[in-house]
Amino acid sequence: MIHAGIWSGYAAVIEMENKGGSRALAVDVINVNTPARLDWAKIFIGFREHLVTRAINEGFDRILVPESKNHISNYEHIAAPIRALHRGKPKVRKGEYKLSGPGADFHSLVGGYRISWERTQGTPAM
Repeated sequence: MIHAGIWSGYAAVIEMENKGGSRALAVDVINVNTPARLDWAKIFIGFREHLVTRAINEGFDRILVPESKNHISNYEHIAAPIRALHRGKPKVRKGEYKLSGPGADFHSLVGGYRISWERTQGTPAM
């Protein structure tokens, strides 16, 4: 991410699939140098809406966020509000979704996920 012409950080979203063929986009990491005054809950909701459009158009069934607080960094300003958004959301157990490809590995694969968005029956392609 670039802000005011300066590199500020990055976010990683990975594509995964379970044994039943269900595909998910997982927010693997958000690591951004951020001032306290930003509303990261609102920022994440906007980011998720962008991902929902992609998920619908490309056949993904879920958008996931790591359950561990260690993968979305800057706990106080970024991870805490994102975790609060997902408190009480359904969980996906560790190992249910996997990356395709030999030796594929990412930070958040060590734990479970919370479901941030899920396709419902009749969700049309956009």
